[in-house]
Amino acid sequence: MKKINRFLAFYLLLSIVFANCFPSVMYASNIKTSSDIEKVMDSVVKEEMDRLHIPGSAVVITKGDKILFSKGYGYADLEKKKKLDATTTIMRAGSLAKTFTASAIMQLVDQNKVDLHQDINKYLTDFKTTNYKNYPITLHHLLTHTAGLDEYYYARDALSSKDLSDTRQILKYYFPNQAPIREPGEQFQYSNVGFGLAGNLVEQITKQSFQSYMKTHVFGPLNMNGATFDFPEKNPNLASGYAYTGDGYQRMKDSRISLPGGGGLNLVPQDMAPFMIMQLNQGKYKGRTIIQPSSIKQMQAQQFTSHPRVDGVGYGLFHGKLTNGEPLIIGKGVINGYVSKMFLIPSQKVGVFVIANSVQSGDELHWKVVNTFANNFLPTPQKIVLTPTNSGINTKDIEGQYELTLTPEHGWGKWLKFLGAAILQVEAQSNNKLRVTGSFPHEGEEIKTKEFLQTDKGVFEEIGGIQQLTFKQKEGHWELSGSVDFTFLKKSFWERQTTLMSIYIGSGLVFVITFLVCFIYGFICLVRKKKYSINLLSIGGIAGLNTIFAVTQFFYGNSHVVYGYPFWYIWGISLLPVISMIVALYLLITKGISLVKGANIVSILQFIFALIAVIYTIYLYYWNLLPIHYS
Repeated sequence: MKKINRFLAFYLLLSIVFANCFPSVMYASNIKTSSDIEKVMDSVVKEEMDRLHIPGSAVVITKGDKILFSKGYGYADLEKKKKLDATTTIMRAGSLAKTFTASAIMQLVDQNKVDLHQDINKYLTDFKTTNYKNYPITLHHLLTHTAGLDEYYYARDALSSKDLSDTRQILKYYFPNQAPIREPGEQFQYSNVGFGLAGNLVEQITKQSFQSYMKTHVFGPLNMNGATFDFPEKNPNLASGYAYTGDGYQRMKDSRISLPGGGGLNLVPQDMAPFMIMQLNQGKYKGRTIIQPSSIKQMQAQQFTSHPRVDGVGYGLFHGKLTNGEPLIIGKGVINGYVSKMFLIPSQKVGVFVIANSVQSGDELHWKVVNTFANNFLPTPQKIVLTPTNSGINTKDIEGQYELTLTPEHGWGKWLKFLGAAILQVEAQSNNKLRVTGSFPHEGEEIKTKEFLQTDKGVFEEIGGIQQLTFKQKEGHWELSGSVDFTFLKKSFWERQTTLMSIYIGSGLVFVITFLVCFIYGFICLVRKKKYSINLLSIGGIAGLNTIFAVTQFFYGNSHVVYGYPFWYIWGISLLPVISMIVALYLLITKGISLVKGANIVSILQFIFALIAVIYTIYLYYWNLLPIHYS
């Protein structure tokens, strides 16, 4: 949940993880003191922060019911040179909020106030959800990202608290206008609005605000004194988020979140210690039961997976592995320049929390920290041996380009599909071996190549790593799913993000260039006192209207969709292509008549230009860029 711009579109389209682990050269030892841990952590964290251009980070490690290590590194604020402190600095944890939302839901399960498999409309009083072909949506679906909901961006966030929309108003608007796009329980699709709905359901059932409920029933009992779902307005301890570019660090703007259950969590890094302790001790903290053991077990159990052999998701949690194959339970978040990750190692009752204030780095630092700690202080890694299957799918059939975009199918923001996508190029190496190249989600923007071996039909495991990919065909189209939380779709040339963007930009450039030519020619006519023809005036008008729209959309519309549009933009700027089409239709008719009487090159070019203008407006209509939407 973050502002859409050049740096954030890639990771919003995503607000999703593709876990990457980095093996360490060090192995288990008997080092157990906090000073021993600090020595190892200082080395790896400082090295990775420098390599990945991370201004500040914090690491918190627990074991059993104790904090083993807690330390901040670097800067919370680069401009003020303010150090990051794990015990006082407030950082934004983003979608880690979803783990806490799931925890609140499980508390309501403990109190028999909700049933995870009941139609949620039974509990909603202020509004009702719309369903896909009458299939009901349940809390089980919401908490596993399998409800089939369309993604929601429009007017979801705000740059100031006074402009923030009420969650209930957002959801009341959302469901009548953006119907679910697939059957619940069928496919994982990371959903901010799904967890926003779950958080609002807590409010409707308890008659408390989400912040009030969490403070009373979660943060308070766990002594998480720095945690809040309210934005810490003007708090001097709030860190800043950054994106690193070739020109240095760009300070990110802080969005206020209208769906707090999906990504509104702010906390002091060390606040995560009691939460991890509670999760790893059957829901208990300092002798007090926060969540019943049976509910903790359900939260952490695999509730959905793309294949029985592949790591899946629990309730607000994800499954993964260390480099030695040791099972992990993961919570994670990305927002406005912050990346956070919680790792739980149930077999060792160890929790590791890492948070950083740089988005460009992805979560490389986070995985490096947890694997370095495990390889130094936990049992010796076991070598993973991959065995190829003898009855797999034909790797030649699944070759191609796969794309992941978290964009709406309905309403404003549908066109965000143009702006960015995680792209993976899949190549067959042999009957059972694949080479996959691309920018893997949450690993930064670096292009990487990984090799995978098919170990079961449609299941590919990373050679020398712990990643898993599954391929399946649905309605004639191939899908690529990962071991954590993503589904890529195989795209033809005309469906690809680069093709769509090229058509969009190319059409816009036609109008910009035409407008400049008409403007220059008009100026020359004015100086020479020559008559400017009505046809050229029409062409210049069409080009000018579309140029104003294209430029304003690029510099304003793309980045402000998440904050909503004012009246002047919707019924002013977005209406310009419609006006241009009316003029273009007039030109088409007049030029068409003249072509029937006798063709000439000028009339032909004018006819083609008018036709392009009409097609361009229809194209904008399909992608919901006009005041009236196609879908």
